[in-house]
Amino acid sequence: MKLVAHVEQRERDTYALVLARSDGRLGPTLKRSTLDCTPAPNATPATPPQTLPPLQERQNQCGMSMSPGLIVSGGVTLDQFARSLTGLAGGDTENRTGLTGWYSVTLTFSLQRGAGVSLNANPAVDDAPDIFTAVQEQLGLKLQREKKMMSVFIIDRIERPSEN
Repeated sequence: MKLVAHVEQRERDTYALVLARSDGRLGPTLKRSTLDCTPAPNATPATPPQTLPPLQERQNQCGMSMSPGLIVSGGVTLDQFARSLTGLAGGDTENRTGLTGWYSVTLTFSLQRGAGVSLNANPAVDDAPDIFTAVQEQLGLKLQREKKMMSVFIIDRIERPSEN
């Protein structure tokens, strides 16, 4: 393939997930989880279901369920939740809320108003707010935009492999 590449530092948009309110109150759809989601030692990861269970059932399960315009969890850490927002926000997202433990989350948002997300939006949530507004209004958190130097893999040259 005659691949020639290098890694360089470039400034990129990133986001910090922070508390939106100075009093630390959380939004109506972010609550401490009543589930014990601590992984058991030597536990094998669960196989994702082929079809999504009903919303009520997903709100009572550990882990996160994502579908167009909806994120639901009965128990997830905010570190895990922040990482799941990376593609939706348009840049790496890091949890800086200071909140630890497991949280129940239900977030409804519009993909059409997201930061460059090109998925087909669910018609039922077309009038929903964009991801930034939804995080603030529904969860009491905020995606704070930042710039950060990050390593980027640059391909200088590549050729089609020869038939051999």
